[in-house]
Amino acid sequence: VPITGLAYNRRKHIPEGVASMTNVESSLNNYYFGNTPDMPRCIREQYVNWGMAPEDAEEHAPLGLPDGPIDPDLDVVRFTDKDGKTIAVLADYATHAVSCSPPVPKLISAGFPGFMADLVEEDQGGVCLFLYGAGADTRPYRSSARGFEEAQRVGFVLATGVAQAIREAETVKDPILKVENETVQVALRDYPSRAESEKLLEEKKKIQAQAKAEGRYSDAKRLDDEIDAIGFPMSFGRWDGEQEWLGRSGDVPLEIQAISIGDVVILSFPNEVNVSIGMDIKKSSWTKRLMLATLTNGCWMYLVKKEEYDEGGYEAAAARLAPGAGEKLLEAAADVLNRMKEN
Repeated sequence: VPITGLAYNRRKHIPEGVASMTNVESSLNNYYFGNTPDMPRCIREQYVNWGMAPEDAEEHAPLGLPDGPIDPDLDVVRFTDKDGKTIAVLADYATHAVSCSPPVPKLISAGFPGFMADLVEEDQGGVCLFLYGAGADTRPYRSSARGFEEAQRVGFVLATGVAQAIREAETVKDPILKVENETVQVALRDYPSRAESEKLLEEKKKIQAQAKAEGRYSDAKRLDDEIDAIGFPMSFGRWDGEQEWLGRSGDVPLEIQAISIGDVVILSFPNEVNVSIGMDIKKSSWTKRLMLATLTNGCWMYLVKKEEYDEGGYEAAAARLAPGAGEKLLEAAADVLNRMKEN
């Protein structure tokens, strides 16, 4: 079932590549939590932050209207017993579960998938599970910062879509269970040591400050991406504990796994996967009944394409894998799907 108008792609294309994010609060440098009414001016605020005069930004900087791809498909599979009673429902949708915050950014919550699952279970019985598709760069629109009310709204919309999908569903013929997988060695990005990173970060910030003062906003934007790419591993590495980013190089194993029941296939990726990769997989797949599950069997942050590294933006700066990883995983996924069809 296609669900449109619920999610958007936060990678806004601008002449310099992509903006930091297409969702801000009124204050600069706080690009993550934003409401839909704030979005039209968000790109202009970023240009001002990069050194463009406010009056020039009003005239020349683009509006913060999302222009990137989304995956609108809400894919649903229902498992029943011999009497037709629901055992479980799988619902797959490609967007971040981030509608709760603010004002509740530091609480652990099931978010909109929790509200959706509760409604589906009450309506259909059984257990409802949510799969996060290839939506690393997509998130739900937020009408206002009302916390759990927004999560409830998004969950209600998706639960309604699940009910429609179940009404229109077709029974899987020849429900033979198959499993295929492939492990691929993928290169990590090379990062300097912490001391070298701290020195380089200060140098980049000084150069950027000069670019802003001189109104060289394109240079300041490019330096924003470089600063983020240096700073993220310094902070994220502390979260990872043993998975320290700095001082670690070489290859890591990433597993692509597929589980099929008839022509219904659940294809799983590690990492948060940009929607462009997910759409490429769907377009080339032999089955239209393909569900993508991400953040499975490990996570090395974002999986993006080579051109998305060049464009910049948050996902590219926070990608821990070297450029080319996205294409390598796409190739492995195609191999897994083809083997599943042949066997």
